[in-house]
Amino acid sequence: GDITEEEKRDFTLTLKAHINLISARFLHGVTGSNLDVLCRYPLWQEGIDYKCGTGHGVGHLLNVHEGPQGLSTALNKVKFEKGMILTIEPGVYKEGKHGVRIENVTVVEEDIKTDSGQFMKFDVLSYCPIDLEGIDVELLSEKERNWLNNYHEETYNRLSPYLDDEVKEWLREETRSI
Repeated sequence: GDITEEEKRDFTLTLKAHINLISARFLHGVTGSNLDVLCRYPLWQEGIDYKCGTGHGVGHLLNVHEGPQGLSTALNKVKFEKGMILTIEPGVYKEGKHGVRIENVTVVEEDIKTDSGQFMKFDVLSYCPIDLEGIDVELLSEKERNWLNNYHEETYNRLSPYLDDEVKEWLREETRSI
């Protein structure tokens, strides 16, 4: 349905938060409490916070909140290691009004190695279109638009081979470039 300007702004700020963390390169040895601020930063700049964690482990026993890894402002001394699976799920929740959450499941992977040490990154495991109707494109940087366009292209490429023509056409529209 129709969305208000406030809802669109909150959705876009949530997307910015999501992109800021999911696209981060970070030094091996950091923890989820070290990285949490990267996700909250775009929201904090607008005076908005969410009163829950940013993400959690998803374990081999199919427990949704399986640790020891997690993303939160709460102190956690567990460093992120290659192969750890985590959600990244910032949100904006306004009581009596609306709530927004954008979530992906990711895996920690090695990235570049430099004189400063081994850097790590998140690789996406779950692919689903992000609703373009909720985005105020003017609030996104070029880097954020590029991330979204690349993510949507990858979403289409991974999912479309399994879809019939009608659903594939729908997916193409939902993952169009902005």
